[in-house]
Amino acid sequence: MNFRKLKTRFLNYLVLILTISCGNAELKQHPDESYYSSGIEQFFLAELPLWANFSVLGQCEKSSSIQYLNFSKLKINYELSYPEMVELQAQFNFKRESYFSHASQKFLKPVEEVSFFTNSLEQVKGGIKLLKLPKTSHVNIIWLENFLKNHKMEELGPILEGDQFLEYPTILFSSCMTRWKMEEFLKEKKVYPEDVHFVGADWLTPYDLTSELGPGLFVNLSKVIGEVQFSIFEIDNYNSPLELKF
Repeated sequence: MNFRKLKTRFLNYLVLILTISCGNAELKQHPDESYYSSGIEQFFLAELPLWANFSVLGQCEKSSSIQYLNFSKLKINYELSYPEMVELQAQFNFKRESYFSHASQKFLKPVEEVSFFTNSLEQVKGGIKLLKLPKTSHVNIIWLENFLKNHKMEELGPILEGDQFLEYPTILFSSCMTRWKMEEFLKEKKVYPEDVHFVGADWLTPYDLTSELGPGLFVNLSKVIGEVQFSIFEIDNYNSPLELKF
């Protein structure tokens, strides 16, 4: 074999090795490359670390790391209303936390993230809700953190059976616990109140009703539930019960 042929084979072999190496390196770096093209990450805000998730009014730390959604982009891309975007964020986080409760690793692969987001979006557009209130003219709201300052958790059931709570639906609200954590907390305390609905910290958002980013977290319940009367329990010196800010 002459030198020219040997050189040509060597160069071809070297190119092949480099091509395979580069291909493997790219595969290792992005094992789920095909799912990044969906672009759903543009609808996510950067997650706050747990130490930063503190409610001043509730005097408590968030029980979970919450994935907040970018309402500005959701509104433009999917033409969602404020109640729909709040519901979407709540449903996505509920699926996410349900998955984490059974998984050994506390993160979502891109394919799982896409699946949870897409499924939640389809459910919201189809009118499926986590917060399913009957038609009513009045809603009772109990703020869990303040309730626990004045009562034992075991008192919740008997209190809810009182006359002031039986006539209208009741929402148990938490400024630090997600809906998932609230349900787990009640199970742990062996408290099973009937006909109670949950609005947790995963319903709060840094966006106002016009989808403008602002300071703090809040949820406007009058927009989520509708124009009904509210009775607020265990919320001291609070001037705007329909717009819960934390």
